[in-house]
Amino acid sequence: MRGALPWAGAIIGLALITWAFRNVSLERTFGLLSEIHAGIWLIPLPFALAQVTETYAWRTALGQLKCSVPYLGLLRVRLACEGITQTCPGGLLIAESIKPSLLMSQCRLTASDAVCGTASRKFLILVAHCGYFTLAALLGIPALLTLAHASSIGRLCSGAVVTSWLVLALSALGLGLVLGRGDMCKRVHALLGRLPIKALRNATSNWKSGFFQTDRRIAEFCSLGPRRLAKATLFYLLAWCFEAVETCLLFYLLGLHLDIGTLCVIEISASMIRQIAFLSPAGLGAQDLGYAGLLQIFGVPNAVSVAAAFLLLKRGKELLWSLVGYSLLMRMKRPALSTCRHDPPKNLINIRTAVSLFRATG
Repeated sequence: MRGALPWAGAIIGLALITWAFRNVSLERTFGLLSEIHAGIWLIPLPFALAQVTETYAWRTALGQLKCSVPYLGLLRVRLACEGITQTCPGGLLIAESIKPSLLMSQCRLTASDAVCGTASRKFLILVAHCGYFTLAALLGIPALLTLAHASSIGRLCSGAVVTSWLVLALSALGLGLVLGRGDMCKRVHALLGRLPIKALRNATSNWKSGFFQTDRRIAEFCSLGPRRLAKATLFYLLAWCFEAVETCLLFYLLGLHLDIGTLCVIEISASMIRQIAFLSPAGLGAQDLGYAGLLQIFGVPNAVSVAAAFLLLKRGKELLWSLVGYSLLMRMKRPALSTCRHDPPKNLINIRTAVSLFRATG
């Protein structure tokens, strides 16, 4: 049943796309695309800058934990996981599950450091996303007020933006509290030990020291404090800002010139929809419908055709970088055992452990 949910999400996404663009004018859409010319080569750049920046932020955070990782190895992990996220049903869950294993093979991290690094990245991204959402919402206040006075749909959209910010902030706070308790892995270990599968219980007992070591590393991360994590968080925030740069660039290439407030509202709304529709690859369908609806609400001429052209460019860019990610993934070697003295091979946590940890943290 669980395996069917991501595919159901993808099918629903395709149905939403079909419905959202049922009246699209192909002539107008391809007319807009034909006017881009050489500017099309600029489209992959914001994503590339975002990945480079986020990788640096992640490496900086790992450095605070005294983990020395190769930048290019970390970048390969980022691109490979992003390719899975953007193309597979339930890709976000899959990417987060295999990330510790990839960190072990590409960056020579121990299992404890790999799981801790993945969990800490998730937390810092949530914090940076809150900052990005807040900044965009403040810049978009005039546009939000215009929406609220325009129609009942506009009021609903404005209320959804505020609600989404609260949910995002509570999610970051909740994850921070879970990590700060310092017993997350211990709880997962106890849960696995109670399962009615003898082989799994025996294996879990062998992993005990690895689980406890991971808890210690997460506790070390939480003890760093805001000042030592500020640099990494700011670079994560900058990576989020490249999302808005990409949206601005795509609209500009299509000849659509929107004010900064309107762009911010459109971008944070699309970001919110993408997070909600995580079972569908890259928010397929839900996010597309959101862009089309928002452009119509803001009174953009030929909104459906503009949205269709915009999304063809955006999805094409995602497909290009996904191919890069998959090509890197196929060339990666199988995970090798860590040589760190403090974390011997018998303590390595396999991929099932990583899956359990992320299910525990939501």
